[in-house]
Amino acid sequence: MDFVKKDWQFRDVISESELNRMEDGIEEGITKAEQAQDDLAAHTAATTGVHGATSAATPNTLVQRDANGRIQVAAPSVSSDAVNKNYVDSIVGTPAVNANTLVRRDAAGRAKFAAPAASDDAARKAEVDAAMAAASTAVNAGYNEDPNTTQKAYIVTNHANSPIENVFWHIRTFFYSSTTGNRAQIAIRYSNANQMYIRYYFDGLWSAWTEVITSERAFFNTDLVLPNGKGLYVRDTNGNVQVVGAINDSNIVLLGDADVPTYIRGTDVRINGNTAWHSGNDGAGSGLDADLLDGIQAERFIYGDNARGSVLYSSGDLNDITKSGFYHTSNSVLNQPPGISSGFCLHIQHPSNNVHAIQIFQGGIGNNAQLYVRRKSDTGWGDWGKLWTEFNDGAGSGLDADMLDGIQAERFIYGDNARGTVHYAGDLNNITKSGFYYAFSGHSNGPSGANGFLIHHQMSVDNNFAAQTFIDYNNDRFYFRRKVDGEWQGWKKIWNESNDGPGSGLDADTVDGQHASAFWKKSEIPYETGTWTPELTFGNSSSGITYSNRKGRYTRIRNVVYWTMEMQLTSKGTATGTARISGLPFIPLSNAPDVILPVGYATRITLPSGGAWVSAQIFWNSAALVLFASGNVSTNASITNEHFADNSGLKIQGFYFIPD
Repeated sequence: MDFVKKDWQFRDVISESELNRMEDGIEEGITKAEQAQDDLAAHTAATTGVHGATSAATPNTLVQRDANGRIQVAAPSVSSDAVNKNYVDSIVGTPAVNANTLVRRDAAGRAKFAAPAASDDAARKAEVDAAMAAASTAVNAGYNEDPNTTQKAYIVTNHANSPIENVFWHIRTFFYSSTTGNRAQIAIRYSNANQMYIRYYFDGLWSAWTEVITSERAFFNTDLVLPNGKGLYVRDTNGNVQVVGAINDSNIVLLGDADVPTYIRGTDVRINGNTAWHSGNDGAGSGLDADLLDGIQAERFIYGDNARGSVLYSSGDLNDITKSGFYHTSNSVLNQPPGISSGFCLHIQHPSNNVHAIQIFQGGIGNNAQLYVRRKSDTGWGDWGKLWTEFNDGAGSGLDADMLDGIQAERFIYGDNARGTVHYAGDLNNITKSGFYYAFSGHSNGPSGANGFLIHHQMSVDNNFAAQTFIDYNNDRFYFRRKVDGEWQGWKKIWNESNDGPGSGLDADTVDGQHASAFWKKSEIPYETGTWTPELTFGNSSSGITYSNRKGRYTRIRNVVYWTMEMQLTSKGTATGTARISGLPFIPLSNAPDVILPVGYATRITLPSGGAWVSAQIFWNSAALVLFASGNVSTNASITNEHFADNSGLKIQGFYFIPD
């Protein structure tokens, strides 16, 4: 409205029209205030067009996000300008062959490069494939060149410097730091024989070729020289090693093994040019001195009148025998021991006369068997003297029972009882006689204070040196000590399987100096075994599928799970789609290689065209198997519900890796 009057005075009269005009002004002001309030509320709630704001790259306007939360900006020109996607993409790079740009992989993880020019440029697949093809062609073709100077890792050659000239050889060279420095070679014959040679090049010189012995080339083309004390051995049919030949420390050549028969084969066996007689060439006309042995006449040997080597002396007088030998007597023979009617007589005659001799006679039966001896001298035969045995000694026998071969009893080790052990309750330091002792209650200077079994070893010439061993009565503790210059040393414990281990003092809690903490303990290796239930689905649905049998087992050892499963359907149900078996007991390792394994048993399952067998692939991170056909089929030859029957069956086993 217009303000008609603005100079009102205190005494001015307000007319009706003035009042109406004022009322109209107040009303107009209230109306405009309400409109301003509405405009302010609309401005506050507005999401577009506020003060001309826009998401487009329009100069001199406010920036407002669009419905997707994005804004657009022009390409930057100075370092502090905001950047747009085009600019960022140009900086991030591209998988294409663009010069002076960063490299960015494409959706398949690949990036392209220009053909390399310098030796340190990145090689493309084309260059790598070409190099591999060239290497393959080179190896297959080989090189016919001098093995002494070749700088190639592999050649085929019949060069004069080969193991055998004019014979082709596969030769592999192993270089050290350069192709002309120290190196070694292996040569394998090209054909007609399994033959191998080796040699080396060192300090500018090649060694001679040396043949490697094989089952086909089991011979040497040079002398085989074994060190003194070493021999040539073969393995018998039982796998035992037997000596073929050896030379001992006395330079005596030994043929054959002492434990097995040794045969020399050949029609003419000679030793130093002299014929060796054997069962194949002795007999009449053989030239053997058959009536001599080492030039000794047969009469000088002791022999019998039968194959048993004894003489049956059925009559006569034992006094008349003058030839050494073994005689079996009968009851009619004279001068046998008194009370003996027959027996066995050993006669030993003096080598130079018939005056001196001895006879040993055994007669009697069973425990009554008696042994006698007598001697012949200038005065003739003496009386028979009885020899004592366990059957005829004892009280009144006349034996010198306090001596054995003239040795006094004190020189023998004996006990104070029939068991040969001495009961001892004194000081073990005071024992001076070798023997076996049982140290019981009251003894002193033992190793443990317990009763036990003591063996004392006394030096033969004085009491200042000795040794003792001690075993506790009621456990397996074993001790020993020595006496030196009259002083007993401390007891030393001997460890065994019953008293070793941590705290024993043995290095038994280490292996080659390594503590147990450096090794895996069986209890620390995660181990678990159990069962799991395989579930077949088609298109991730098990609708209507029923079984007559389904089960699975697994064993987990650390991060490897070994599993097996089997199932037999009674209905394949109504689900459709790719066949999948879920329920594996652990989630597989996400970054492990794919595990594809053949199904060992699949019955009444048809295969897609070209399929030869059923395979299963483990789905990482899902603990499931997907079935597909292998053979002459495409890579996605999945097995679906259409390939199953209501009575199909599966048996599968395998393993996979899981996180530690």
